[in-house]
Amino acid sequence: MAPRDANALSAQKRAVLDQRLRAARRSPTPSAPAIRHRTRAGPAPLSPAQEQLWYFTALAPDNPVYNEAVSIRKDGPLDLGAFRAAFNEIVRRHEIWHSTFREIDGEPVQVVGPAPTLELPVVDISDMAPAEREAEAVRLVADRARLPYDLEQGPLLRPLLIRFGDDHHRIYLCMHHLIFDGVSLYRIILPELVSLYQDFTEDRQPSLPAPVIQYADYSSELREQGDSPDHAERVGYWRRHLSDASTLQLPLDHQRPSRQRFHGAMNPLCISKELSDELRSLGQAAGATLFQVLASAFTVLLYRYSGQADIVFGTLTDMRDRRELEGMVGYCLTPLVLRIDVQQDPAFIELLGRIRSELVDGLSHLVPFQRLVRELHPHREPGVNPLFQVAVVLEPSMATDLRQRPVRPRDRGSDGGSLDHRSDGRGGSTGPTGLGAAAAHRTGAAAPAGRLERHIGRIPAGRLRPRAGGGPGAPHTRRRRRCVR
Repeated sequence: MAPRDANALSAQKRAVLDQRLRAARRSPTPSAPAIRHRTRAGPAPLSPAQEQLWYFTALAPDNPVYNEAVSIRKDGPLDLGAFRAAFNEIVRRHEIWHSTFREIDGEPVQVVGPAPTLELPVVDISDMAPAEREAEAVRLVADRARLPYDLEQGPLLRPLLIRFGDDHHRIYLCMHHLIFDGVSLYRIILPELVSLYQDFTEDRQPSLPAPVIQYADYSSELREQGDSPDHAERVGYWRRHLSDASTLQLPLDHQRPSRQRFHGAMNPLCISKELSDELRSLGQAAGATLFQVLASAFTVLLYRYSGQADIVFGTLTDMRDRRELEGMVGYCLTPLVLRIDVQQDPAFIELLGRIRSELVDGLSHLVPFQRLVRELHPHREPGVNPLFQVAVVLEPSMATDLRQRPVRPRDRGSDGGSLDHRSDGRGGSTGPTGLGAAAAHRTGAAAPAGRLERHIGRIPAGRLRPRAGGGPGAPHTRRRRRCVR
């Protein structure tokens, strides 16, 4: 696989990349007609993104790997009645949040039901010692997050409001991933919740316009359209691009289990505001995004740990690529496979260009991951994720007066770990404390969170490149020695 010079990217390709990675607003193109509303009621098909989640949950209903929990913090006084009304209006507005899933004639479908009025239970822990409140909140949410969901009966949403004090409340949303993704939360739900809460506290009628498209409209349109006219060409690109890719071999503390057990752990890491600003400036000077800068550092780290010059990892990208989809809540993410060549010890700026070029090509040939796996028929091992085993994800931060964060697996008592390693960051704007992130890893795999922090710190000085500071697999060798001792 020969590296290409990303500095030669056309202005058009640069624009495509920036829009997709930054989730920029854009109008539908003439070749992409507007999505139509469903003409009949009744069950709707699942989207390709939902299918994998549904099949896994149907096969292992008690496994909470797709049970997610997030917390939304509200500082200052809280009008509980207005907040309840605002939250139930959110549920009413978005049909996917009052949908259930069942199987009809051997095919999974989603059924939109009447919008429920949720009581939004409240637990007051303000009388506990401050040091004990966080642990108690985590315990309460962990119990709810571990409970399996009945996909046929619903609901697939369990809210809980916890009162930490007069001026500190958090709403914890436990949900199944079939009905939401991170984009739904930070781009749609949070801004709408702020607006609706303001309306109800001031005794106004909700001022938000109705959603243009509901998720069932979107999934039905995808089924009717079938594969895009250039689907075969897109799959052909991936077949060629990944034909001789090798499986990334990270150091393990013990033998990999024969089947995925979804056991893992998460290590928090923080990048200071000063370093975050430097990374942004470096990226802007090179025509790159913050994600591309961090992904380049991640690539170096993987090379150091694996000793492999052909690095394959994944990231997530949003399939909402039309204007009418920007206000649609639901699961629209798909993994994007990136393959980076670090042979010949490229300088960091050159590596950054390779990352940027790979992203442009991947996004230009995007295929929903589940369909891609079906088309390529990669070699499958029960204990290994297909096509890639590690991932890096950067989510924009929210510009609202409510603050949202994931409830990490270590917080909620779930050990879910489907990949060997995954690094998540949140950084639309770093704020006074910098860029928060977490490195999740499967039990038994190396946990390189600390090394990732150090690698990122070396970027502004230009001292980060694959072979600098040790040859291939150097950390791997040192880790083996520690294990032997």
